[in-house]
Amino acid sequence: MHRGRISSKDIPKGKEKFKFRNFFKLINQLNPRYSKLIIGIILGFIATGTNLLVPQFAQRLINDFKSLSPNLVILTISIFIIGLVLSALSGLILGIFGEEVVSKLRKKLWQKLLKMPVKYFDNTKTGEISSRLVNDTSQVKELLATTLPNAMTSILQFFGALFIMLAMDWQMTILMFVAVPIILLAMLPIMQQSRKIGRKRQDELANFSSDSTNVLSEIRLVKSSNGEEKELNNGNSRIDNLYGIGVKEAFINSLTSPIINMLMMIMFLGILGYGAIRVMNGSMTMGALVSFLMYLFQIMSPVIIISQFFNQLSRTSGSTERIQQILEEDEEFSEDKEKSDISGKTLKFSDVSFHMKRISKFYVTLICRLNLILLLHLLVPQVVVNQQSFH
Repeated sequence: MHRGRISSKDIPKGKEKFKFRNFFKLINQLNPRYSKLIIGIILGFIATGTNLLVPQFAQRLINDFKSLSPNLVILTISIFIIGLVLSALSGLILGIFGEEVVSKLRKKLWQKLLKMPVKYFDNTKTGEISSRLVNDTSQVKELLATTLPNAMTSILQFFGALFIMLAMDWQMTILMFVAVPIILLAMLPIMQQSRKIGRKRQDELANFSSDSTNVLSEIRLVKSSNGEEKELNNGNSRIDNLYGIGVKEAFINSLTSPIINMLMMIMFLGILGYGAIRVMNGSMTMGALVSFLMYLFQIMSPVIIISQFFNQLSRTSGSTERIQQILEEDEEFSEDKEKSDISGKTLKFSDVSFHMKRISKFYVTLICRLNLILLLHLLVPQVVVNQQSFH
């Protein structure tokens, strides 16, 4: 059953390029408390700085293990705990900020949807509207409260760890930066295929959710038009498409994880082996090697987070655009429109005629009464109609 409704596929799309100006233009309409965002990011920066100090203290602990100082152990543990607490506190503040933003955004959208004209709902699928209200607002919150702050702290962590690694041993740092691009180039084809399949899966899930919501919300029309068989075939076709995409995704995922683990292990063993040779030659201490490996793990995490940040930008770009389109739609009733008071006024019919062939006067009177009762209920729902008042 197709009713000529508009879906997301029918809307022409260009290159969805993310613009922070449009994003924060949407956020500023909600009057959020940016102080929480700023405090959360600052705490995240401090926590990142303390995490960068931990490998340095670990190096001193390993090098001075025979004459270990209790004060050094307490200081190292204290810095580690402080970084952990600050990171947790930053996540809590940013999480509360994100929930406040998405709550205000959903209230604004809900208020807007209730004031939209009926023709908008006739031309837009119910599943599409629900997706804008739930999924798109969640995408906005995820970018603002999680992905963006994590990307900022990851940039600090990446360049901070890189600077310290260069100061510690520039030869091992260059070796690492030669190995990492080779691994990324080897994984690039698989990552591109995974991204394409993931996009197809999301599109197909959105279409299936939209179609199923539309059919189930109008199940009476489907049954009255004997459309069960047609809708069954359409639903099975959607499910089969999802199954095919899921099989491809499972195949790609089954290759991705082992290959990434193997390549990372080769890189780790190569750097560790080279560092062990340096330790045996006396040009590097064991504590420096352990500290270097700790910074290696710290520098790999920001790369993953920053790549996720750009993926999140592309998804949030479409969500921001769709939410903004809803907010810019014309409303059915303007708030500044003058309201008429109909209390105490008479509902009057004049020059009204009704004619039907071969029907008794009783049925004519009954139909007129029912139509008038229905009209009164539509105009003034609080009116209690007394049947004896109609003659």
